[in-house]
Amino acid sequence: MIRASGRWLRRLAVPVMALVVIGVLGAGLLVWRLAQGPLVLDPLARLIERHAAETGLVGRLAIGEAALVWEGFDEAVDRPLDLRLRAVRALAPDGTVLAEIPEGSVSLGLRALLLGRIMPRAIELRGLSLTLRRAGDGSVAIDLGAEEAPGDPAQDETRLAAAALAALGRPAEHGGWIGALQRLRIRDAVLVVEDRQLGATWRVPDADLDLRRDAGRVAVSLDGAAVAGADTRFSRTGVGVFAPGTPLATDAG
Repeated sequence: MIRASGRWLRRLAVPVMALVVIGVLGAGLLVWRLAQGPLVLDPLARLIERHAAETGLVGRLAIGEAALVWEGFDEAVDRPLDLRLRAVRALAPDGTVLAEIPEGSVSLGLRALLLGRIMPRAIELRGLSLTLRRAGDGSVAIDLGAEEAPGDPAQDETRLAAAALAALGRPAEHGGWIGALQRLRIRDAVLVVEDRQLGATWRVPDADLDLRRDAGRVAVSLDGAAVAGADTRFSRTGVGVFAPGTPLATDAG
């Protein structure tokens, strides 16, 4: 009986080892391919579109591109491998574009997607206009109140950024399609910095703003070339709490 069991174990060991080797080789090939650049997966984009239409989670979607992206351990939200969507549009039943994110990208949670849920973990937008105000007590408020023409995609991105800021200020998994958001990045923004502590105002034409959820708080980093007389390069980081319905407040450093 013991000898028979040993033979069965040896027979099982061969296919198991083969599967392990195949899995390791496959993972190695995937890592090598992702190191060359994003892996575009058009069938996955169509699958997400169909899932959104069937479930009604976020309405009807049109996705220009879906790709697996290796972002490394420094740039990733909370894992090095992201599923990124580009040129995302929300459509009415007659095909009218309700909202559009032409220049931004959305990183989806892979685990949630496997469970049939569309839950963005990171949103990156470009080209927004916003104002950052530093009060006398050191708190910082971010104003996304730029007015765009109706139907302008820039207005859609501004609304999405405002929703993302609100989501970051609530507890994780608060609910809704944006409840799992962990990071908002705004690149190439036109930023006005009003610093009441210093009594100065700067304009930052190509600012990069990065906001991350951090243990119930929001970590904020800002980088850009300020225009106020002579150009100066600066990087400012702060951490604070964003309460629902109030501006994002941080202690700037």
